[in-house]
Amino acid sequence: MAPDRWLTLRADALQARVRVGAEDHPAGVWVLLHGWTGDEFFMGSFVPVVPPQAWVVLLRALYPAASPRGGYSWLPRTPTDRLPAWSAYRPALLALQGALRALAARFPHAGWHQQHWMGFSQGASAAGVYALQYPQSVATVALLAGFLPTGTAQQVAGQPLRGKRAFIAHGQADPIVPVRYARQASALLEAAGAQVTYCEDQAAHKVGARCRKALEQFYAAGDLRE
Repeated sequence: MAPDRWLTLRADALQARVRVGAEDHPAGVWVLLHGWTGDEFFMGSFVPVVPPQAWVVLLRALYPAASPRGGYSWLPRTPTDRLPAWSAYRPALLALQGALRALAARFPHAGWHQQHWMGFSQGASAAGVYALQYPQSVATVALLAGFLPTGTAQQVAGQPLRGKRAFIAHGQADPIVPVRYARQASALLEAAGAQVTYCEDQAAHKVGARCRKALEQFYAAGDLRE
């Protein structure tokens, strides 16, 4: 197999790293969103769970994070103990839509009709909101150490994710995003019609080894590696 070919480019308002996959690959495109203070390189550690010939898009969030660590944020304000509201994601959703349109125009044979969204922490919330708001081309969504915002319960009527598959992984000892938020997210995605695979393990704010293996199995079970 040829080595991965990565491109760094501007996709409308967002910076992106794109792994070039096989044209018209049946698995489609993986869109990976980092958490607060991350960047377009942060989610690279999850690329090995993706089918090797699939396209991968790693996106840098819209706002500089107000943190000594630097990095970027999908929301304009610093996270607090309170969950953000659904409406706070509108600028991020518009930026993500614009980025995907720009990438689809540049790489029309990437299989944009079947998108697999994966996010970590704050990026998980953005991925979940995107999937619920624009489910037409979303095949799967994976929320890693994440949550869904307040107001999500009003978005699940009509089961927008009916027939879709979802994955949630969370550490029982997560001090940043308490595990109860993952359990709430699982119930909300099920109410939206998704078939949810849920994994908890003894980990902090990260994906533990057992849940990472479960994520690999989640994708393999969907016949995405053919």
